[in-house]
Amino acid sequence: ELGKLGHSVSITRELQGNPEIAIGVNTALAQGSAGRIYVDSHQAWSGLPNHIDGVFLRSYFHQTFQRTVNYDLDIDKCFIVGNGIDPAEWTDLEDKQKCYYIWASSPERGLIHLLSLWPRIKTLKPNAELHIFYDVFRALDGFRWGINKMSLDCQMVYETLKNPEIEKLGIYLHGMVDRETYLQAMGKAEYLVYPC
Repeated sequence: ELGKLGHSVSITRELQGNPEIAIGVNTALAQGSAGRIYVDSHQAWSGLPNHIDGVFLRSYFHQTFQRTVNYDLDIDKCFIVGNGIDPAEWTDLEDKQKCYYIWASSPERGLIHLLSLWPRIKTLKPNAELHIFYDVFRALDGFRWGINKMSLDCQMVYETLKNPEIEKLGIYLHGMVDRETYLQAMGKAEYLVYPC
């Protein structure tokens, strides 16, 4: 989209050198030396700096929601870019595997619910496998030490997944994987679960 507008684009997670355009999710980008600053916002978060040049959003709903949190965000600074899924990547995938479940999100977004339901699912479907594609332990580190409900839930998730016999329960931790591995897993999954 930016190329169509005549910009040369340099994508960076951190400001290195002096790119004409910096793209990132961290408001610290606004402190950098980039000529133009665009924020890639996969979630709605408040406090976008007023002097950014634009925000990349996934859908029109996301745009509307982002503008309710940042009411002064100019609609001309919003760029709908979608999720970046190329349908061609989904053509040579394996057949669906029965009872193959995937969790592919941050664990504080409801993994506790899935883990609490897992014994019941295994009773109904003894061959069920839960494959977790996320660096759950790294993600949980920031949440485990509080005293609120989410922290307690995250501590329980942490302890459950740290069990050395977790695979006997049909739960497999893959961590962060390359795109091809993830697409293959998604292609054979019967269920993508997100019970938040």
